[in-house]
Amino acid sequence: VLTSPADHLIATKCENTKMGVKGLLPCLRSITRPTQLEQYRGLSAAVDAMSWLHKGIFSTDVKTLAKVQWEQSTQFEDKLDVDKHRHALADDEDSNNERQINSSQTDSSIVRRIDFERMADRKGKTCEISSKLLTSSLHSTSLAAASKCIAYTIRNAEILRRDYGIEVTLVIDGGRLPAKRRIDVKRRAERLESYRKALSAEANKDSRAARKFFASACSITHDMRHELVSKCKELGISFIVAPYEADAQMARLSHTGTVDVVITEDSDLLAYGCPRILFKIDLDSGRGEEIQLMRDLATNESLSFRHWS
Repeated sequence: VLTSPADHLIATKCENTKMGVKGLLPCLRSITRPTQLEQYRGLSAAVDAMSWLHKGIFSTDVKTLAKVQWEQSTQFEDKLDVDKHRHALADDEDSNNERQINSSQTDSSIVRRIDFERMADRKGKTCEISSKLLTSSLHSTSLAAASKCIAYTIRNAEILRRDYGIEVTLVIDGGRLPAKRRIDVKRRAERLESYRKALSAEANKDSRAARKFFASACSITHDMRHELVSKCKELGISFIVAPYEADAQMARLSHTGTVDVVITEDSDLLAYGCPRILFKIDLDSGRGEEIQLMRDLATNESLSFRHWS
């Protein structure tokens, strides 16, 4: 969504970190058709809220947002490591107690002595400390930066509704997908590397490179998604929180005919077989690019999909 000169920088960056299946969109260039948003007036659209949130990051104070996120993450993980170590020692103590009982056991009716009170208290203290840690790490400047991401997403949804008459449903990521745990770990490592590069660039007085790397180090947190949900409720914008990633939920909405079109920057929706997908929308000019798989896939030129079922 390009609504200002700054958004062109956002688009350029997103081209370099494009989500989805690498190289798929260029392969489907022959069936990618320019379109006008006005043609979708009166239709319903499932919008990938996550792509807008990620774009919104580039309009915020990325330096503060990245620093607070990584400070918060590092402190929280250090605390978890301490807790895990303490818990492991306690579990070893439980095991020793059980072994002592078993070695002196005289009949089969003896009850295993496990200190459930201590276990419950231990977990409770962990949650309490973690909650305080997270709350204390959220600086007002970081909250303001995160709120800009939300405002960017809400603004785009309002423009689609108000100016183009499109019935919008924002689809938001839910929980982490267990099958993608390794990918999540890899992405986190890449963000950490970007953060380190940003600090190095900042030390070398290279503000442009520092901003780019700080932006790459930021992530969309649970708190940001929660705030987006709150804003949608406040403004009456339709939304769905997916069980896991938004992609599969949008595909389901598309295949069941619940929505007429999907709006995203993620080519994964093509792999899901969504019949009608709108990419690269520009709210200023009212233009975008559309792919209709069911209608046009067999005519694709770069790769032949004839006789595919």
